[in-house]
Amino acid sequence: MTDSEAAPPRDPSPYDLGRPSQSEAPLVSVVIPTLNRPQVVCRAVASVQSQTYQNIEILVVIDGHDPQTVENLVALNDNRIKVISHGRNMGPGPARNTGIRAAAGFWIAFLDDDDEWLPNKLELQVRAAQQLPRQENSIMTCRVYAEFGSNRAVWPARPPAESQHISEYLIDRPNLLARPGYVATPTIMLKRSLALRFPFQNDGDHEDWSWLLRLAHDAHAKLHFVWEPLVAVKISDTLTSRSHRNEWRVSYDWAQTYRAMMTRMAYASFLLTKVGAKARRVQDREAFLTILRSAFALGSPRLRHLAFFLGLWFIPLSAGHKLFTFSLKRS
Repeated sequence: MTDSEAAPPRDPSPYDLGRPSQSEAPLVSVVIPTLNRPQVVCRAVASVQSQTYQNIEILVVIDGHDPQTVENLVALNDNRIKVISHGRNMGPGPARNTGIRAAAGFWIAFLDDDDEWLPNKLELQVRAAQQLPRQENSIMTCRVYAEFGSNRAVWPARPPAESQHISEYLIDRPNLLARPGYVATPTIMLKRSLALRFPFQNDGDHEDWSWLLRLAHDAHAKLHFVWEPLVAVKISDTLTSRSHRNEWRVSYDWAQTYRAMMTRMAYASFLLTKVGAKARRVQDREAFLTILRSAFALGSPRLRHLAFFLGLWFIPLSAGHKLFTFSLKRS
């Protein structure tokens, strides 16, 4: 079925067309944004159709004019699939928001069009969520198989510590070669009511972090991991390409906007590692002092952050790229 625009928000009924009650098998709405990748998105949809948990609906939001993708999805002949088309390209965040508003499920789960779920992803997350004393502000997540070229690693290497602030988990590296924590949008499942209260912002590279920071800061939401890799994420198309974009001032401004939702250490870490890396790639020497001053004035940098930042500027770019690639392959 296709719609030109999303339906207005509505609360899901405890029953869905004769399916089991929400307490036994709540309906999960899967939201997949896409544009001009008909074969790729059909593989993502197939991974949802293959779930062992079957009380699902699949909302594919086509973010612009793309008749071929509509045709391919309709050809799948699955009445659980709902195709929604934007009249113009709006970006992945607004596309997800459209899917959330049109959803009928108790839970919302996200999948990117170039990633795939393992068959028991939803079953394990729903089961884990039902064991929580409170589900209202829970963000269910899991580990991933991070795939880049012929290599594969399992991320993240560690769950967040009991009292660790979400900004430090997502941003801070515990040592120079370790990766920060990792919460990919295709791993996430949360209540539709919570997703409606906190729509995605159109924040470019960092919109996933913006969303998680707002959920943690304003809704006091907590991450709950199923500590198994249940999603295959194509890093070559996502993280590496994003990490090589060079608009360091955009990332710097993002940090100013969301600084109140980060710890001082996470803020300093973001400037000295993420922003510093983008500035170094375009060899903007004026950025060196701007970033360093702000990290000390408004943040609390650690020695490892300073070592990383100085290494960016004084180690040759080719050597730095090798270290970056090495860190990607570490679990």
